[in-house]
Amino acid sequence: MPGVDGVLCKTSVGLISDENPYGLDPSDTNRNDAIIVMDDDLHLKINQPFKVELRSLDVLHNFYVPQFRAKRNMLP
Repeated sequence: MPGVDGVLCKTSVGLISDENPYGLDPSDTNRNDAIIVMDDDLHLKINQPFKVELRSLDVLHNFYVPQFRAKRNMLP
């Protein structure tokens, strides 16, 4: 999620490692205020757009929001 500046930081699958599990670009200054959500619950503001980026390196994973009737699969 973007931080207070409202700008998403750059990421790359090639940058994912044990030390950088989200593949954040270390040269991007926008990563300093990035908000990483690691929880079972996701709370969103009403009538505000949002963006979810999904990635998988190992196996098939999915992201499912029953209230939106939305499900996305992530392929390695």
